[in-house]
Amino acid sequence: MSINEPNEGAFDKRTLIAIVLMVVTVTVGMTVQSIFFPKQPLPVEPPASAVTTAPAQEAELAPAIPGVDLVVVDDGGPLARQEYVISTDLFEARFTNEGGELVSLLLKDHLDKGRPVDMFLANDSGLDGFSLAFGGPGSAPLTALMNASQPAPGVIEFSRVFMAKGASGADVP
Repeated sequence: MSINEPNEGAFDKRTLIAIVLMVVTVTVGMTVQSIFFPKQPLPVEPPASAVTTAPAQEAELAPAIPGVDLVVVDDGGPLARQEYVISTDLFEARFTNEGGELVSLLLKDHLDKGRPVDMFLANDSGLDGFSLAFGGPGSAPLTALMNASQPAPGVIEFSRVFMAKGASGADVP
């Protein structure tokens, strides 16, 4: 038998054996990997703590964003700015209920002058981290005080009802 002789049966048998061997090799490799290197869940510490830092300074029913006809509904929301902390073995995240903003993210494994590195630099504009804004590019960040809840460890939900003018001119949530 040579390469130049047509032998369809031998080619089909060899191809089938090669495919079976590849499937067995991949299956055994994946099994060995999952046994010796199982996936580890992310570490999560107990729920975050709340710290009251400053009283509210703005009227709750004023338009939230200049140029956008948006009003915060007075639903008995928080009256003061609070901070919430989520801490794991790797990082400490600090949120505020003022717009639900992430204001600090400390990396515990990365030290600078003996202290964990903060991924956000403080500035004088009052915008510290990741902010939410309604409208197009250049819109002012949201500063309304949000309701905060912690449905599970490591999870913070911020919510608030806003009213805006619909196509008919009526206020819609």
